[in-house]
Amino acid sequence: MKKLTLTTLTLATLALTACSHQNPLTKQNVPPEHAGEYLYQAAKTAGTNIKPAVDGASLYASCMDDASTSTQCKKIYSAMLIYTKNNHKYGAINLSDIRDQAMWDTLRDYYEKAAYFDVQY
Repeated sequence: MKKLTLTTLTLATLALTACSHQNPLTKQNVPPEHAGEYLYQAAKTAGTNIKPAVDGASLYASCMDDASTSTQCKKIYSAMLIYTKNNHKYGAINLSDIRDQAMWDTLRDYYEKAAYFDVQY
């Protein structure tokens, strides 16, 4: 019985661990200034891939500040996702990570600093 209980607990722990996902941009080992710069570059590049081209960096910031799901916001989020798939700096970033409000609250100042200095990542 003890062995069955221990096995069940171990399997349950493994299952929960496998299902958990932490935003790669806000992991402990990622300096927030680097994550903010990467996010800025993703948005800036994504803006050039939307037709007609837009200022992706400003659009992304506006979408995140307003927590918007407008068509333009969906386009910038999707274009940013393509950028992250082609630039694996922080691993597997998904759409939820890009739209993560807690991440934005953490990285907003670093993002704005990168935008101010037009940091090339």
